[in-house]
Amino acid sequence: MSYRINKFKERLEYLNEWLLDTLNYEEHRSLSLKATLDVYEDQPLVSFLYKIYLLPILTISFFSKLKNRYYIKKCVKEMALIRKTIENQEQFSQKILEKYKIKKNEKN
Repeated sequence: MSYRINKFKERLEYLNEWLLDTLNYEEHRSLSLKATLDVYEDQPLVSFLYKIYLLPILTISFFSKLKNRYYIKKCVKEMALIRKTIENQEQFSQKILEKYKIKKNEKN
């Protein structure tokens, strides 16, 4: 297997791990935010004042979620492109091997 294909596979593994970690982080972050907002849910006035107090943090959190959503979509797209590139490289190397009738493990 060529050096390029190995590097693409390493990158694919890294992106997969990053994606899982990021999705896990986002899930825990949203649970934490929900718990923060539900603390005073039984007291409507205090809950409203608390949400007003947290408005800047909630706004920043919203934009952060949008940014992370963009990076997640970009990661998924990059993974698809890498898979396609690996597939094309393997097909190309297989054609070369067949064209010159070289066995895969044969050395010159």
